[in-house]
Amino acid sequence: MSIALALHNNVFRTLMEQYNGYEVKTEGDSFMVAFKKAATAIRFCQEVQESLLTEVWPEELLTQPACKEEIHDETGVLLFKGLRVR
Repeated sequence: MSIALALHNNVFRTLMEQYNGYEVKTEGDSFMVAFKKAATAIRFCQEVQESLLTEVWPEELLTQPACKEEIHDETGVLLFKGLRVR
């Protein structure tokens, strides 16, 4: 899990820098982030979700039910893979 958390945090911090976000605080795997504009925050959140979907997760993590790859039955689109965030 420590490797997965490090990957998760790297995605967040890399994108925070790109979107000029400010890391207010963290607690466990939670981030409190501030942006100057709401539209920027929305774009950041969307890109975080997309980046986490394409992240190269450890195989051990992907064997867990909550982290396994899920593909939409009808469209074949990848819906989930790895850590999920809200």
